[in-house]
Amino acid sequence: MTKSRAVMTKEISRTVMAVRQAQFSGEVETGYLPSIIESLEQIRERVDAPKSERARLAGGLGRIVTDDDEFANSKLGLQILCMLNDFINYDNA
Repeated sequence: MTKSRAVMTKEISRTVMAVRQAQFSGEVETGYLPSIIESLEQIRERVDAPKSERARLAGGLGRIVTDDDEFANSKLGLQILCMLNDFINYDNA
């Protein structure tokens, strides 16, 4: 089953909120959170982009997330990576 635009946008927004919460609570020890938020907001704006552009955007953020193995394997890191996978494979046709 493919996700609708509204569902994909909501998933991205939930991820942005989770990253912001982690940033303000101090529960995550990485200096990348502002860059991650910025990238997620760009992704949300480009939810209707062609798959090749979505893959490029997701790949860039994926590299940021996986730069720190501990963060990449954390609950938040895995949430971001799963959302990126959904974003790349989202059928916006």
